[in-house]
Amino acid sequence: MEESPTAKAIITIVGIEFPLMLNEVEMGRLHLIEEEINKKVIQYQSQYEHISLKDAITLVLISYAFELKGSKANQSSEKLDQALNQLESILLVN
Repeated sequence: MEESPTAKAIITIVGIEFPLMLNEVEMGRLHLIEEEINKKVIQYQSQYEHISLKDAITLVLISYAFELKGSKANQSSEKLDQALNQLESILLVN
């Protein structure tokens, strides 16, 4: 059974802060996820020199979508939809 979000947290993606509600397990992974996303955004900005920050974040979203779909046997489609919706809401804020 999945834990309900219990704590407020801030994740910083390429200098932009986003508020989150996370459970204890997610809180333990927050720093690693933040580092990974920032690393991928920087990688895409280096690879495609003329793309905007929003485009680089979108490419990260797309790459995660493919990763999640590829491991569908281990992930429920509901969890995938939830992750994509959360990332989409981050993109819509900017």
